[in-house]
Amino acid sequence: MTIQTMLLMFGGLLLLIAIVGGGFEVRELKIPKVEMIPRIMAAIGGIVFIVMAINYDSGNTEENKTPPSASQAAQTRQSGDIILGTWRQYGYVPEKAQWDYLGTFDVAKVNGIYTVSAREQKESPDVVNSIGVFDVQSDGTSWRFNSNWGGGAVANFDLQRVSDTVFEGSISVESQQVGRTKWVRIQ
Repeated sequence: MTIQTMLLMFGGLLLLIAIVGGGFEVRELKIPKVEMIPRIMAAIGGIVFIVMAINYDSGNTEENKTPPSASQAAQTRQSGDIILGTWRQYGYVPEKAQWDYLGTFDVAKVNGIYTVSAREQKESPDVVNSIGVFDVQSDGTSWRFNSNWGGGAVANFDLQRVSDTVFEGSISVESQQVGRTKWVRIQ
């Protein structure tokens, strides 16, 4: 059941209470008789929940984002959007002098706005995973975005194009560089 459906059902139930005044049962839910002021409040609440359901944009929820197909991404890249597609993120580990895999992400453009959604992220005590990516900007040679790391921490990614399939750059938190990253397009 979607959030939109739940909002609509709850709003409808409140409107039913407002109109009928209670005194009925819906499955296991027994609604007692309701006086005039609670009925008015139920009507207002019902209208609010129904309006919320109508205006709810389920297409922007993380679980409903559909990444572009490889052919769609390739076609859009040809028209100048170099960052669209599926990317693997790597973090540079100075102690090992190597790049470690951190996750795979889909980059799409929805209604003119870039979206970045995680397909998978490495689970490790020394890795901070993204809760969500926002403010994505790209001009084809640079790629910048912010990542919510939880607990009020926001990481700023500033990447530069190395090739058509590779971007490298820095990660900063509160203007302090905390690491280097490389993003490699795989699709």
